[in-house]
Amino acid sequence: MIILGLGSNVGNRLAHLRRAISMLNAHPNIEVTKVSPVYQSDAQLIDGAPNDWYQPFLNLAVQIKTTLNPYEFLDASQSIENHMGRVHLGKWSPRTIDIDILDWNQLNIHDVRLTLPHAELMHRPFALWPLLDIHPFWHHPDTRHAETCKHNLHAWGSRFQRNATFDTRQIPHRADGPAIVGILNLTPDSFSDGGQFSTPDKAVEHAKALIQAGAEILDIGAESTRMNSLPITAQEEWQRIEPVLNALTHLQTHCLCQPILCIDTRTASVAEQALKVGAHWLNDVSGLEDEAYRDLVAQSGCKAIFMDHKGIPADKSIVLDPHIPFDQQVIQALEARYDTCLKAGIREDQLIADIGIGYGKSAEQDMFLLQNIEAFRSLNTPIMVGHSRKSFMNPLTHRPTCDRALETAILSSMLAAQGHVDYLRVHDVTETALAIKFGKTYAHSYSQVKTSKAKTARSAEKSG
Repeated sequence: MIILGLGSNVGNRLAHLRRAISMLNAHPNIEVTKVSPVYQSDAQLIDGAPNDWYQPFLNLAVQIKTTLNPYEFLDASQSIENHMGRVHLGKWSPRTIDIDILDWNQLNIHDVRLTLPHAELMHRPFALWPLLDIHPFWHHPDTRHAETCKHNLHAWGSRFQRNATFDTRQIPHRADGPAIVGILNLTPDSFSDGGQFSTPDKAVEHAKALIQAGAEILDIGAESTRMNSLPITAQEEWQRIEPVLNALTHLQTHCLCQPILCIDTRTASVAEQALKVGAHWLNDVSGLEDEAYRDLVAQSGCKAIFMDHKGIPADKSIVLDPHIPFDQQVIQALEARYDTCLKAGIREDQLIADIGIGYGKSAEQDMFLLQNIEAFRSLNTPIMVGHSRKSFMNPLTHRPTCDRALETAILSSMLAAQGHVDYLRVHDVTETALAIKFGKTYAHSYSQVKTSKAKTARSAEKSG
């Protein structure tokens, strides 16, 4: 079993961790097979280090399979570090990414280039805890370290209570699987939480809570598109968005997991103003139908989410054709919108497709699309699903929309485990982040047990 430690304490740390995992997977001789939760820790520094080196880290561990030997992998990992902009300013200087080999199949190596297991592994909770998340029964190949490991783990206590060395603790964010998009409604009339966050102060406090709970993207909307909702003017929409967006652009610079600020608007003029203030992405539930909107996205280079629908606001009487496979209808509609966007000069890597749960689909059709989410991998874009608290759940739960955190989290976990969704747009980030973590952890454990049983069965057949 080969386990690596990844860390970053410069810029958007979580994004760097995600990119490093992607680059490891992209190497022809490396496959990432499991990723631990993320940990935050203080920087380990030499005496007299410059003040600007005091930047906290985000850390995790990954398990890999590779045909490379440890020294070949070391060369490959250093190449990834250099490609990602790591600059060596001295021992323990800030870095965009750090890739360490923690353990390599229980080898004991001590030479000029490499020490295995990692020399400081037993004394660094930000390395040992993630390793144990991946392999709970791991032990140091040198039995003399067993007591040190036992003593340190006891002294550090809980992964969550900040009693460990370097103030290390686990955080809700993950660097693998779908990114969580936290919904921030600034409307007085949204279907689920209308009016709860319609003042700037309440909205900013809720945004902070969403970030702390594990949201990587904040989707900020000021116009309700629920059934029978009334349109508002661009001026009114911008008046709701501007003070919140201004506050969040200042807030994000102080976050270790810097959130992407996405503005949920159908109006090109509002989208343009938002980008000028500091928004990163745009989310258009009308599917980038407006030529002016498409031109803005093309010129700005920002990412844009485009959704499938049969009318905004949604109309329950207008749904997918019952005689044509539902997934095919949505895929064809999204492909047509995608082609229109490319013709407008929008790059492929700017676009994210939303399958439009609740918009132009019956409850049964929505459930079918979620059950067959793999079909949408035929699209050339990342996939977003916005299923949170929606009415398609009505046949399965009696609880009102505002109390559907559990139902949403269960579906989120199932979608994450399948591995075909890139973004999950939800109201209840805490529950969703926890469900995804448990789902991915135990799905992997179950697959390991099945693999082990299969190997045992094959061995028995051979010996028989």
